[in-house]
Amino acid sequence: MFSTLSIANSSSSNCVTKCRDWVDYCYTRPSKLLFGGRTISSERGVQQGDPLGPLLFSLALQPLLKELADTRAPGGLELVYAYLDDLCLAGDAACVAAALATLQARCAAVGLRLSTGSANNVDKDKCELILAGGSVSEVDVGQFPSDFKVARNGNFELLGGPIGCSAFCNAHTQKRVDKAVRVLEALGEVPDPQVALQLLRQCASFCKMLYSIRCVPPNSHAEALKSFDSQVRACFENFSCLHPDEEQWKQATLATNSGGLGLRSVMQHSSAAFLSSRTSCLELCRQLDPNHTLQFTDGSEPAPERLALEKYNDAVNSDEQIFSSSNDRLSQKALSAAIDKRQKESLAQPGAADLSRQAHLNLISASGAGLWLHATPCRNADLANEPSLYIGMLQRWLRIPFSLTDVECPRCDGILDSYGDHALCCSGGGDRTRRHNLLRNLAYHAAVAANLNPELEKPGLLPHRPLHGANYENGTSYSEENSGAGARRPADVYIPRWRAGPPAAWDFAVTSGLRLDVLAASARDADEVLTKYEDFKCTYKDTKILCQSQGMTFTPMIMEAVGGGWGKIARGVWSELAKSSALATGELETTNSCAVMFRQRLSMTVHRENARACLRRFGF
Repeated sequence: MFSTLSIANSSSSNCVTKCRDWVDYCYTRPSKLLFGGRTISSERGVQQGDPLGPLLFSLALQPLLKELADTRAPGGLELVYAYLDDLCLAGDAACVAAALATLQARCAAVGLRLSTGSANNVDKDKCELILAGGSVSEVDVGQFPSDFKVARNGNFELLGGPIGCSAFCNAHTQKRVDKAVRVLEALGEVPDPQVALQLLRQCASFCKMLYSIRCVPPNSHAEALKSFDSQVRACFENFSCLHPDEEQWKQATLATNSGGLGLRSVMQHSSAAFLSSRTSCLELCRQLDPNHTLQFTDGSEPAPERLALEKYNDAVNSDEQIFSSSNDRLSQKALSAAIDKRQKESLAQPGAADLSRQAHLNLISASGAGLWLHATPCRNADLANEPSLYIGMLQRWLRIPFSLTDVECPRCDGILDSYGDHALCCSGGGDRTRRHNLLRNLAYHAAVAANLNPELEKPGLLPHRPLHGANYENGTSYSEENSGAGARRPADVYIPRWRAGPPAAWDFAVTSGLRLDVLAASARDADEVLTKYEDFKCTYKDTKILCQSQGMTFTPMIMEAVGGGWGKIARGVWSELAKSSALATGELETTNSCAVMFRQRLSMTVHRENARACLRRFGF
């Protein structure tokens, strides 16, 4: 370990002047550690917990490393680099041995030694001698310290990443998989599926293998990656009690904004991660080794970069493919988005999916549709769910049938399809009315919090609602008295002054993009059904013109039931409402988070009520 005086000296010559006085204060004199009745003088190493510790350690080594790096030459010492206390010297054996001797002597002068196990055998194998020639190497290992581990097969680990043959790399990744499996198995036993899914997506799935897939060529550990993907699927099936087929699981591996659950496949996206890593660090690699190149061209052995490029290009559309001549820095996010796009298109192809399946995939990919999947469970914010309801929400999202066949709806005279699409627009049972009122009330309370002085159900403002089946669009029963030419109904939420102008009437409606009359439109464009219904609401009985004549703005707040997406007008209202709430509380930095949480509550409400309607009809 460094002596404290060496640390202070290194900061004096190398550190930014703003830190120098502080480092001198901490390290020019040893600190005293109290242990019972004894006082121990702390004279070695940086202070425990010192955030400057890594910097000070690096500063003391930097001059020596630069001195060695300046001697680099082809056929001599070719590589010199370090990350904190992990250091690599590579090149001709004699030159490396000479550089190592210099390193040992200079380090000893400041209180450092190599971790070779020579003192107590604890650190054995920390220092390795890698023979690039493998078992046929003629290097004389006697010119190196005898307590170095000698690797004659060319396989070794550097900064947590494996370097060597495919079998070695696959075994290295498999060890990580085996550790992760213990977490996945425990997660599968969590009784709350909402909590389990959050933990799986954010802590225990793709992120667990991210370092490996960025460091290791995809073909070198394919079996281990497949093993991990299968374990993630098993974990999901355990806590959700759902068993998706291959197509449904493919959907689950998509990003949530593409209609999936965000349980991204490490095997599917390994090429994107590796290519992004290789191109992102290319310039840094050239600083370490001026001869470093990306090996996209053909050779006697297939280069890892070329194999990864071929794998990626096979997984994306032709207009998203990358040419080997490109030296651009590639974004993993963009590459993975292209893979998701191709996979989603394959799920929605006319030959592979019927029209309702195509429409469903489009609708759950609408802007903001998947926000409920990212909501942190919180009962006070109404973002937590009963396990049975949450499983029903997942079942509808993945389009897993509730029954083997279509049955008669117990709440009306219609046919209840096996996927529960009918339940979203069923006129019986009061579910539509409950869903409508819950969404309306959420908006009302948000307007109250923003000091907009809203009024709930202000009477006599709007013509009556259009009919959907035997009932009005919000599920309430038809009445001849209320449907006359001069009849008026309340506005869902009345805002006395909106956008520094006249009052506004917010009118809520939830429509299904899987209704037969709009099914083809939903399969083409998720927003089309919302735009058409916004226009319909404005023109129905001249509602918009009537409101304008009364000096009032008519605001149709349209939500699509299947995915939970909102129309363009409503999205603008939510953004402005979040800003008003932030101004009212004085927490301007929370504007975006307020908007996200509010829309999460709206999204959670509609999907929860959809699941409730399905479960009531299927007898669960």
